[in-house]
Amino acid sequence: MYIGDISRLGAKRFGRKTALIHGGRSLSYGDLDQAVNRLANSLMTHMVPGDKVAIMSANCLEYVVLLFAAAKCGIILQSVNHAYCADEFIHVMNDAEPKVLFVDHSKCEFVEGVLGHCNSRPILVGLFKDARLSWQLYDDLLAEGEDEEPEIAIDPDAAFSLMYTSGTTGAAKGVLLSQRGLMTTFRSLIIEGDIKGNDRGMVNLPLSHAAGMFAVTIPLLMRGASALLMSGSFDPEKILTMVDHYRITMVMWVPTMLAMLVNLKSAASHDVSSLKKLYYGSSPISPQVYQQARDLFTADFYQYYGQTESGIVSVLAPEDHATMGSFTGREMFDCQIRIIDPQGGDVAVGEVGELITTSESVMLGYLNKPKVTEKILRNGWVYTEDLARQEPNGYFTIVGRLKDMIISGGKNIYAREVEEVIESHPSIQEVAVFGIPDDIYGESVCAAIVLRAGKLVTSDELKHFCSQSMSSYKKPRLVVFKDDLPKNSTGKVTKEILRQPFWKNTGRNL
Repeated sequence: MYIGDISRLGAKRFGRKTALIHGGRSLSYGDLDQAVNRLANSLMTHMVPGDKVAIMSANCLEYVVLLFAAAKCGIILQSVNHAYCADEFIHVMNDAEPKVLFVDHSKCEFVEGVLGHCNSRPILVGLFKDARLSWQLYDDLLAEGEDEEPEIAIDPDAAFSLMYTSGTTGAAKGVLLSQRGLMTTFRSLIIEGDIKGNDRGMVNLPLSHAAGMFAVTIPLLMRGASALLMSGSFDPEKILTMVDHYRITMVMWVPTMLAMLVNLKSAASHDVSSLKKLYYGSSPISPQVYQQARDLFTADFYQYYGQTESGIVSVLAPEDHATMGSFTGREMFDCQIRIIDPQGGDVAVGEVGELITTSESVMLGYLNKPKVTEKILRNGWVYTEDLARQEPNGYFTIVGRLKDMIISGGKNIYAREVEEVIESHPSIQEVAVFGIPDDIYGESVCAAIVLRAGKLVTSDELKHFCSQSMSSYKKPRLVVFKDDLPKNSTGKVTKEILRQPFWKNTGRNL
């Protein structure tokens, strides 16, 4: 059984049950598979297995239809971030050179304006009904396609998904994933996340990212559940209203979203009692936001950890949160995780090293980047470049990125450790800690701070607060106050942007 079989068997087993909802429209399982087959048969007149089809769209029903259609055709689905600027779009288009590009209405003028700077021009398909453009239209492809199952032999180990990394440390890299690997991810999440057929899930994360599509939407459909696709900016009031209206039972929210929800003044007035499972991850969560979220939601909390390159590989289960809530989690039942020192040996409990992981879910490699692939993927193990502390009984705690480790006067300082202390201050809403050049110590600690509304704290007061909870060499030497922190489309803080002004003229790499 592979990805295309999910929609086929869903139609057979669940027929008229609602599979997907978006913007007042919905698709039953039967209608979903019919649309998948029609689109797949139309695509086969333009493409052969191994070709790439790209999509640049906000979350919508058609996005999921295209994923299953690509799976049945044996073609590679390239997900293009809906928030890309021109240079980012040109980079991924030139890197992948897709044969067909699906675009939603909000991006059609953008795409027309920048395609001339790309190496090749794909066939353009509009996810709209405007016939004024000389594009093919999605509805026309459906009308032209046959209802029969495509007769294509699928290689489950060939590349199927092409997703570009967040690009927080440079140009985005295209991660190639196979159908076999993704099916392993789906099964793991269904089991470890307790997904049931009667669940109603809300998808707030972009379908162009692994979390939105592969961690939430497809596992829900694999179990015969229903998925509510959300698009547009994250509006806390609207989100809680929709949880109530659709009686949503499960969600996946990143810490930035949780912070927005718990800080909403009207949050307590919404009925969110239907919510039974709340998954979170992507970036660390402050203890204050976590506790506020526990007070607001009576759901079970699951913390996930993973990367596009590895899939989700660990979970902190609901029963672990009471006694091990400060940990990140431990490996899922079908994954292996090691935390290693620079020589490749396992670190002892309490020590910090690089987290590496292996499973059937790991990537095939980076598109067109064999040297980078060799660095990150070694003998089936993904070297995540995440720093983790080994905890007892197989648990671990992420303490930062290798790049985020600050070496000051020969001593290692882990950014996450400093951030956790600062986050515990009642005036702090968000913080990002990073290293800046220091003529004496090599590097010193800088903290970029966002204050809570109506709160005040001075730089000296914050430094004194930190000195009460950590060694003097770890506390910030510089505090910078910001209105907000720069983030990518998945809510991760882009520390490169914060670091860049300090390192710009030093002649040293960030």
